[in-house]
Amino acid sequence: RDDHLVNLCELKASDQVLDCTLGLGADALVCARVVGPGGRVVGIERAQPLWILASEGLSQWDVGTHSARIEAIYGDSAALLESFEDASFDCVLFDPMFEKPRRSSPSFEVLRRYASEAPLTAKMLAHARRVARRWVVVKSARYTAALKRLGLEPEPTSRFSNIVWARVRAR
Repeated sequence: RDDHLVNLCELKASDQVLDCTLGLGADALVCARVVGPGGRVVGIERAQPLWILASEGLSQWDVGTHSARIEAIYGDSAALLESFEDASFDCVLFDPMFEKPRRSSPSFEVLRRYASEAPLTAKMLAHARRVARRWVVVKSARYTAALKRLGLEPEPTSRFSNIVWARVRAR
């Protein structure tokens, strides 16, 4: 398991994952493969154009026998997190749009135009900790104050990486 996200979430077969920033589903797809058919992956996307693309693509995705189906929900993670029961997912993840956009491919720049730029808040983090059984994992750009603002410490990573991860235990 060389995937940093999988390691930080300590994912295993039959786990349940809530991706609060689905986007086009890249992280959710990784998680679905690890948790397998006995697991569950739910992704929430706030930007309707991205949700349409992701949900349509995921509905046509051949899950096969080694992966979980991904349930794509259109809505605001901040509001939906409040509705989930305590300890209803093993891991809750956030990969919000970076506060300071970094240089990226033209196709990603098109995606950025439609993505929600709403920041992760302390209230959302508190609800995520309540909903998670093990971990809440947050991805951020290295040179932003996003993690510090939330009181999160970045996990050790390569000094050459522009991306940092943080995790906090569930309550």
